[in-house]
Amino acid sequence: MRILISLFFIFLTATVLQAQNPRFSMFDASPLVVNPAYAGKINGSVRAGTHFGVHLSDSAEIRHLNTYVDFRTAVKGDKRTNHLGIGLNFYTYGFNSQSPVIANFPSLSLAYHMGLGKTGKHFLGIGAQLAYASARLDETKGLYDKELSGGGFRYVPTANRRNTTARNSYWDASGGVYYQFKGEDVEFETGLSMYHMFYPKNDIYKTDQETRLRHRGVMNMRMQMKLSKKRSIAFQSMYWADGLYWRSRVYDSDNLVAFWTGVEILNSKAENGFSVDYGIYSRTFRTFMPYLSLHFNKVLNFRMSYEWPFNSTAFESNRAKRGEAALIFNFSKK
Repeated sequence: MRILISLFFIFLTATVLQAQNPRFSMFDASPLVVNPAYAGKINGSVRAGTHFGVHLSDSAEIRHLNTYVDFRTAVKGDKRTNHLGIGLNFYTYGFNSQSPVIANFPSLSLAYHMGLGKTGKHFLGIGAQLAYASARLDETKGLYDKELSGGGFRYVPTANRRNTTARNSYWDASGGVYYQFKGEDVEFETGLSMYHMFYPKNDIYKTDQETRLRHRGVMNMRMQMKLSKKRSIAFQSMYWADGLYWRSRVYDSDNLVAFWTGVEILNSKAENGFSVDYGIYSRTFRTFMPYLSLHFNKVLNFRMSYEWPFNSTAFESNRAKRGEAALIFNFSKK
């Protein structure tokens, strides 16, 4: 039965989608970028993390950094598993000297987590996020690569690409929801979030010609099954689409779509509290990404990955390489 479920899940997620996407390789290392409902979705009381990535192509280099802290607070008088989550997140990209666009995205997320029914196996979370986005452009610094960019702002390079500067900023509202099932041998989770709820004018030149094209949709799924007392297998995927255009008759020039999928082998912690997880992921089935995660007790988790493309010599749009590392802390009241 486990084999059949595994094959079904692989078949379900093995959908080839076109175009590329510039976001983090290790998407689950920055949960508040994926879904606001994940604020406070932790076993302890406080979680803090930093996530760094260097993304390279033949013509450009862009560095990405995401730092966050979120808290779990019990609901007073509630004897069930319900609790509140509060998260602070700061994402920035392009702070290296070669990037023409530098953008910052501080945000505040609030979430409510609840148990469904009396079995203690079903859970639901709802979250909202408010962010302030700001960016500045200086084309004298280097060339722009759409695949490496962190997004959030629409930027089309000028003809000479050497003497233009610009600034823009906006407020952004987002929302998300997730459902989780926890059984004895199987766990399943799926989440859905929507960013740019109020269609912010994100053109870097402030000459926005495209309206109602800003929504970003993110859907993620994860299924984890026990293989033995000390080992589990997890299948995980995420679909990400920027510039959704269902309320417009024109095609968004900033439309980006990508699909991550992969498998992980999880090991239970040894007596000394140390364990190693590892896996393989792919972005839209155009890249190969080995992944390693080191756990030290229940407090510290260090992750790293390196993503490189298949057949990069034949396709100019598929030459990006991405190296990333993340450090995550989990604290409890004890």
